[in-house]
Amino acid sequence: SNELPEDDRANRLVDSPHVGKWINRVPFYWSGGYGQGIRKSANSEVKDLMFEFFSYVNSPITSVDDIVMPSWLDDWRYSQLASYERNYQKGGWNYDSWNEHQRVMKYALSNDVNSALTLQLPGVLMYTRDVMLDQFQKYVSGESDMETVKEETIKGWNEATLVYGKINQLDSYRATLGLNELSTYQKCTLHRQEMDAIDPAICKEATDNSTTIIIVLCSLVGAGILALVLSFFYKRYKSFQAIKKAHEQLMESTLNEATRCLQQLDYPLHLIRADEFVNDKQLTQHEVMRNSHRLTVLDNIKDVDAFVLAGKHVVFFSHQWTAFNHPDPGNLQYNFMVSA
Repeated sequence: SNELPEDDRANRLVDSPHVGKWINRVPFYWSGGYGQGIRKSANSEVKDLMFEFFSYVNSPITSVDDIVMPSWLDDWRYSQLASYERNYQKGGWNYDSWNEHQRVMKYALSNDVNSALTLQLPGVLMYTRDVMLDQFQKYVSGESDMETVKEETIKGWNEATLVYGKINQLDSYRATLGLNELSTYQKCTLHRQEMDAIDPAICKEATDNSTTIIIVLCSLVGAGILALVLSFFYKRYKSFQAIKKAHEQLMESTLNEATRCLQQLDYPLHLIRADEFVNDKQLTQHEVMRNSHRLTVLDNIKDVDAFVLAGKHVVFFSHQWTAFNHPDPGNLQYNFMVSA
């Protein structure tokens, strides 16, 4: 504002703290564009004439010149901005004006720009021209302060919304964006007051239907969860039963094996007379005693019982080989056995 003339009304505007910076700059297309259409009810000659006119206006070879010599059209093709001599010079533009214009336009039309369009809904002129522009002019001229402008603008916009209908505007705006209309349930959830103003029965029916749907869905979800829980516990029960059965079978097998061991020997019992053991003066290998027929062999429990009943005694020694070629080369274990 310090660069403006003192009598410029724009001096009343507050400077932004981002002056001179491109902070989230958004090119704004003040006009939504011109729509061209042909009435369905028009006669065929009029339709053909209008189609020929639209084709002429929009053809590249014509539109390049028409946008500046003179025309109500704005640039919409890169070819229209490509050459200063081709059209803008003939239209009375100086080079600097054309150069600035084409740079701004190419920037604003590029794919990397988050451009902003005008509000595409019924009553847009009432919001902008009739309400906003009037309040803006009053503020710039000093007739109104900022708080009054905000209050009057909000009031005017609410009145415009009532005139055109918020739900109708919502449907139209979503259509300009290529979006489907909101469902009745969504409209009732987001804009219940406006929907009730149209017909109170609409949202009541939608709410009842949605409640029924929610109850059904909750029932299905609950049944599914219950089925999963029951399935989980059933599998756990089956697994427990299988483990229990396996444990019982193992215990039975262990008891059977223990009972069998009480009645028979896994290996024959080989015995040597005590006096011969002492006379050997050392531990003699099993194979040597076997080959010399000095061992008494008992094959089962009955043989052992008969052997003991005959008044004989059995002494059992356990020892460990202390060399690779002799069980007890130093007679250490043997001497302890004899002493015992």
